[in-house]
Amino acid sequence: MNFFIKTFGCQMNKSDSERIVTTLQNASMTHVDCPEDADVIILNTCSIRKSAEDRVFTFLSRNKKSDGPTIGVTGCMVNIQKKKLSEKASFCFEIKDLENLPQIIGKQTTKAVTIDSADYLNIAPSLESKIHAYIPIMSGCDNFCSYCVVPYSRGREVSRKSENIIQEINELVKKGYKAFTLIGQNVNSYGKNLEEDINFEQLLRRICAIDADFWIWFVSSHPKDMSKELINTIAREQKLCSYIHFAVQSGSDTILKAMNRHYTHNHCIELTDYIKATIPNVSLSTDIIVGFPGETTKDFDDTLDLCKRIDFNMAYISRFSPRPGTKAALLEETVSPQGKKEREHLILDILKNKNIQNNKKMIGETVTVLIDKQIVTKTREEKNTLYIGKTAPFKTVKCNSKKPIETGQFVRVAITNARDWGFEGEVVRA
Repeated sequence: MNFFIKTFGCQMNKSDSERIVTTLQNASMTHVDCPEDADVIILNTCSIRKSAEDRVFTFLSRNKKSDGPTIGVTGCMVNIQKKKLSEKASFCFEIKDLENLPQIIGKQTTKAVTIDSADYLNIAPSLESKIHAYIPIMSGCDNFCSYCVVPYSRGREVSRKSENIIQEINELVKKGYKAFTLIGQNVNSYGKNLEEDINFEQLLRRICAIDADFWIWFVSSHPKDMSKELINTIAREQKLCSYIHFAVQSGSDTILKAMNRHYTHNHCIELTDYIKATIPNVSLSTDIIVGFPGETTKDFDDTLDLCKRIDFNMAYISRFSPRPGTKAALLEETVSPQGKKEREHLILDILKNKNIQNNKKMIGETVTVLIDKQIVTKTREEKNTLYIGKTAPFKTVKCNSKKPIETGQFVRVAITNARDWGFEGEVVRA
């Protein structure tokens, strides 16, 4: 029996989908790349934004047919809109119940077999990449930001045992993996519910003690919880990449208070000043919400000021949309859809211009790049290969090489050109 998975949302959902693949393959089902070839379709949903929910319901409307495939729904929307989803899908299940998925499908189709499994986070994922892997270290959130459904859709914070995380990374290192992204809704909270006495910084040091050559990134961090100990650890450990993603969401103290974020504009400035002074060539990215209820022109100007002063290399910007069940959903919206769009574009323009200026400073420098992709183009005269990879600060590099390079290889690249998205260069040493 064939199955197809469509994933909406963040890296955590992507990682969850990889574990769904393993579970169903172990139940003698076949993973296919096209929904038209599937007997069973699994939608792994996201409820952070209304637009993501709309795409799920659109998919269900187009694909739910009496003689069509069985459609199951999991992910964040299940806890928020289970009744509505149940009316349109064949079945719903929570991701924490992944071990029961083959049995659930069996009841729907009478074809699937059952398997024995474990806590879903410890199910070995079927990874798409052979170079980079997402490693969930925790799930859920205890912060209850006024706009966010994660504490309701994902539940409270639950950390994985460090030994299970180390074991997963060790096994992937033996298979040749060269980069890992540790993921959680707030990685700074790692370890709070565990019996073992461990925090996020200690987990990082244990991972770095693994005897192999690899890089580590992590997402996401909360500005109120990011400690100097963590920043110092990143500076000391060679395997920890000089890239930090932390979600400021707004630069206005008034809006931050309404969001229940528990930090200020000045705290973010002081935090990033320390980061830049401690970690050479660090790259910073963030999340920003525009058009939060009550956001005035001055509030937005404070956000623009924060972006300019911190000099983010990247920002994921979303226009506020009320999420059912959150406190912010009860607030009156004061910024029009067009106003939100204009504010989003203003931030993007500032970041794009700043990125080009900063990236141009790197022309002539030589950087280490992990090659994760190659594109071959052919003409009548010759065959050309373009290599694409990432630097430790998470900058994309497109480069040429006189000698063939394998994906998963660390190479030294001389930067010859700068773009807003990253760099172009020539491999000088493989």
